[in-house]
Amino acid sequence: MNIPDRNYSTISPSAKSLLLMKGFTNIPFARQAAELISYPEKYIPDPDSKDFGFWARAAHFESRYLSIDQLLTPLTVKIFWS
Repeated sequence: MNIPDRNYSTISPSAKSLLLMKGFTNIPFARQAAELISYPEKYIPDPDSKDFGFWARAAHFESRYLSIDQLLTPLTVKIFWS
């Protein structure tokens, strides 16, 4: 991986754990973001090591993403230039 030096120390532990959890979902780019935040360690999701509460939260975030995506799909975006 060719990753520029970044200082991730300002990312709160709760934000990091949420991102790592989203890496288990099908949300676009969540897995790649989890891999980047874990670097230089390898991000290896282990679905067998998680409890029901973890999966409930993961399903909640994935469902929320999908519902917002579905609501936005039929909208037409109009760009107005001044």
